[in-house]
Amino acid sequence: MSSAGREYALGVDGGGTKTVAVVVDSAGRELGWGRAGSSNHHTVGELSAAASLTSAIGEALTQAGIPCVDTACMGMAGSGRPDGVCTIERMVRPAIGDAVLSIVNDAVIALAAGTGGRRYGVVIIAGTGSIAYGVDASGRERRAGGWGYVLGDEGSAYDIARRGLIAALRARDGRGPATVLVERFTARLGLAELEDVLSLVHNWGVPGMAALAPLVVAVAGEGDTVARRILANAGEELALAAQAVIAGLDWAGQPFPVVLSGGVFQPGGTVVQMVRERLIASTAQAQVILREREPAWGAALLALQA
Repeated sequence: MSSAGREYALGVDGGGTKTVAVVVDSAGRELGWGRAGSSNHHTVGELSAAASLTSAIGEALTQAGIPCVDTACMGMAGSGRPDGVCTIERMVRPAIGDAVLSIVNDAVIALAAGTGGRRYGVVIIAGTGSIAYGVDASGRERRAGGWGYVLGDEGSAYDIARRGLIAALRARDGRGPATVLVERFTARLGLAELEDVLSLVHNWGVPGMAALAPLVVAVAGEGDTVARRILANAGEELALAAQAVIAGLDWAGQPFPVVLSGGVFQPGGTVVQMVRERLIASTAQAQVILREREPAWGAALLALQA
């Protein structure tokens, strides 16, 4: 035990844009939080990812006023393969000492955060990347999407921003319908002309592109037809991934939660509305929930269970 008679657990959400860590006590009470940059080693490299993990965990421990924890659960992008798990453990072990460690996909902790620590139901993540994941009462798991920005991540912030830029360039050329995105991207990026984006885009990386998604959302909110169509497409793709997961699992005719997690899912937004409508129409027992707690908190609850 880290302190006489008490158990402390660490939960970490390691994403493509940010890393969040939380320390809780045995009752699940939050004692300290830490935040840092991306810890996805596939996109920022192992050294940078390890530095983010060390920083976020160190800050959470300092706030909690303890030197170490007993158990830790990491919800990490890139943990789906054995070599990825080994890399993540190598990155994080110096920061957590000999704590009992479990490493899971970031979808698992998002589901736990939306269900109060349960590993049952479906979660759709739409942040920097996207994935749908589910587990039924028998413990059988299924996923759809999550293939990265090159081969997939439909409906993610990266996908929305990329489609927005493409639509703006098509409009600029006269190959596509007019859209306010042309002027908004030009102003947002401080460009003289939109075509100057070519000198910037290859240096952004995945997080840099994803950071432009709120601009598309804002323009859609103003009624721009092209931007609205991009968000509607995102909702359709995310609902499709969830439907594939739902169809592959056995719910025994009982209600089950579908947790919406990630920055793309804004309360009252087009994407939330589209996903909710599609899922309820296709699966009557789906109970759509907009996640309110941080995925790192879900990871901490799973760590306590371990």
